[in-house]
Amino acid sequence: MVFQNRRLGFISGSTEILIDRNFGAKELISKSTSRSHSRISTLILATEISDNKLMKQNCGAEEAGRFHWREQSPVKWIKFSLAVSVVLWIVNKVWISPSGFQMGEKYKAHLEKLSGGDTTVTIACMLGIFAICHSGLASLRPLAETMVSPRVFRYIFALVSLPLAFSALVYFINHR
Repeated sequence: MVFQNRRLGFISGSTEILIDRNFGAKELISKSTSRSHSRISTLILATEISDNKLMKQNCGAEEAGRFHWREQSPVKWIKFSLAVSVVLWIVNKVWISPSGFQMGEKYKAHLEKLSGGDTTVTIACMLGIFAICHSGLASLRPLAETMVSPRVFRYIFALVSLPLAFSALVYFINHR
C-alpha cells in the first residue's frame, strides 16, 4: 500500500481550507477570517496508489501492518498460532493460574501493601508500572532488535506487557 503526496487548497465562503496529503496524512487547516477567533483542526486520512516501490523509496517506515491475502500461507498461520499459544500459555501459567506461580497475585498484594490498601493508589501504581515498562521496551526496540531478532523481541515485549496490562485491567474492573 502506497500513499501519494498531493497538496490542494481552496477558499469556501469566509473560511480558507488547505489540505496536505503526505504519505497517508491529510491535514486540514481551517482559519476563520473573523477577528474574534481562529480555528485549527487536523484530520488523518489516507489515499492509496498501486505502486509498492514508491512507498519503499519515499517512506522508511516498516511494513509490519501490511497484509495481503496472496502472501499468506497456512504454514505461516500455524507458526503464528503456535507462537501466540505459547506466549499466552506462559502468561497464564506464570501470572494468572492458581496452579501456576501466581505472580499476578503476588504483584497485586505487593502493590496493595505499598499503597496502604488504598485501591486508587494501587491502580495508579499498576498503570504507572505498565506505562513505564511498555514505553521503555518500545523505546529500546531499535537497540534490542540488533541484539536479538525482531521476532524474539516481540515475544519479550508481549511477555512483559500482557501480564501488566491484564493485572491493571482486572484490578480496575474489580475495584471501581
